Amino acid sequence: MEAGYYDRLLSLREEVEVKEDLAETVKREEDKNKLVYIIEKRPGLTSNELAKELSWSNEKVNNYLSELMRDHEIIIKTKTAYDGKVKNQIYAVNWREMMIDC
Repeated sequence: MEAGYYDRLLSLREEVEVKEDLAETVKREEDKNKLVYIIEKRPGLTSNELAKELSWSNEKVNNYLSELMRDHEIIIKTKTAYDGKVKNQIYAVNWREMMIDC
């Protein structure tokens, strides 16, 4: 077979890889948006409660929460319950309120 055929085959393989990467990126963004939506609708949930709510693993939720914290989209408040257990409750950052306070 000729060299042009292999070049075209390699080009198609690279194109498929780029499309797969793009699809994965879109899926991650959709998942993060879903997580933020739940946090906005049900503020104060813990990471374990969010994982159960979304039927995701704790690891997946914690990875997204780390990204959201890095991007300043959420805050985590530590609360101590009456029984002495510590809960890390997650809240969405309300940028509108922050801008009004400035």
